[in-house]
Amino acid sequence: MPHQDTGDIRTNLQALKAVFAELLPRSFDLPRPHGNASLPPMALAATAIACWGWLQGTLDDRVHMAAAAVRESLRGDFTATRQGLLKALARHGEALLQQVVNHVAAQLRELKGAWTRHGKVNFAVDGTKFAAPRTVANQTRFSARKRKQYASNANRSKADSAQLLVTVIWHLTVGLPYRWRAAGSTGSERKALGEMLDELPANARIIADAEYVGYPLWSAILGSGRSFLVRVGSNVTLLKKLGKVRTHAGLVHFWPLNAMRNLEPPIALRLIKIHTGKEAIYLVSSELNLQILFRLICQHRVAEVRVAGRGQVFEGDSEEPLVEKVEIMNEA
Repeated sequence: MPHQDTGDIRTNLQALKAVFAELLPRSFDLPRPHGNASLPPMALAATAIACWGWLQGTLDDRVHMAAAAVRESLRGDFTATRQGLLKALARHGEALLQQVVNHVAAQLRELKGAWTRHGKVNFAVDGTKFAAPRTVANQTRFSARKRKQYASNANRSKADSAQLLVTVIWHLTVGLPYRWRAAGSTGSERKALGEMLDELPANARIIADAEYVGYPLWSAILGSGRSFLVRVGSNVTLLKKLGKVRTHAGLVHFWPLNAMRNLEPPIALRLIKIHTGKEAIYLVSSELNLQILFRLICQHRVAEVRVAGRGQVFEGDSEEPLVEKVEIMNEA
């Protein structure tokens, strides 16, 4: 949501009201306010969204302006102070956020032609790090400092910095965040994705970069009934021959030594090579249907797709290709 200055917030109440109509459910399942509490759940959620997603300035100023805008846009009668808002969010923030997220997910499912593409619900996943204020609480929870001697004060100071690793799953068609996890800077994006698997639709397709590789993660995705399309690099070893059985038409197996020793089965994958004109990019997919993979990767904006060794060519329908060609690998 774009930031607006103080003057704009008054002239954009209709836009703010439209945002609330899309993001907020009609009712929240939260304990009723009691005592001198005067911030009902709808007003609490709307004020938090306006305060942190719309306005700039000091926190006191943002709370004051957000409360005024929410009172006018929602025709409500309530008061909000910085202290009251923070206390209410500390008490009900997690439950409030979960209900907003569930409501947005339900709204996405109702978007005709946008919820699913190519037979599944497509999600992209990625992680990034953010600097957090260097408070004692943040350093205790999020800093990377360990009990060891550092070579310099600069290294110690860097380890003391508080950073958040946020892993976000985006709905690829709409571009909205669907689920996310926050951890310290030493957290794991793969672990975060694994924790969020059960929160995704049963027919989810996960599209990710080379950070999201590994037998535990891939087997967990497949074991949940979902599928993936992941970029791979030279650190991933793929087998084109298992015993006397030789794979063909781009079919390979991922079977690291630990999985072999534990008598776990190999993972069958489709290996794909994308030519961008400048470099070659390799992907693996747990789905083996060539037509679906072509449409998914190219989104109908690639000149041609060649399946090596089989002579199949799928024509794109755009004059401006994103990539030059995609090969289903079948090298000797």
